[in-house]
Amino acid sequence: MQIQQIETRDGFHTAEALTDTSFASAAAAAAAAAATGAEAAAAAAAAAAAEEANVDAGFQQDAAAAAAVAEAAAAAPEEDAAAATAAAAAAAAAAAVSGCAAGV
Repeated sequence: MQIQQIETRDGFHTAEALTDTSFASAAAAAAAAAATGAEAAAAAAAAAAAEEANVDAGFQQDAAAAAAVAEAAAAAPEEDAAAATAAAAAAAAAAAVSGCAAGV
């Protein structure tokens, strides 16, 4: 709000309050833009958290698959070492594919 002084014909000053509607509109637009920016930042943070959770889940699946292959290889007799090596290679390939699918 602005105060404007007006001089009357007889020399006295009066004060008149003027409402600056353009200033109020600009303030409302700035508040709306700030709210929209905050919402966009919150959405970006949520998307980043979801992506990180997806990548973490992919790593956990890869670790579980590698542990299962290692356990199977340890339990296999020596004559099945070639088969265990092939299974380990297949598991490594599957881990690489799931890592790519998870965006790593």
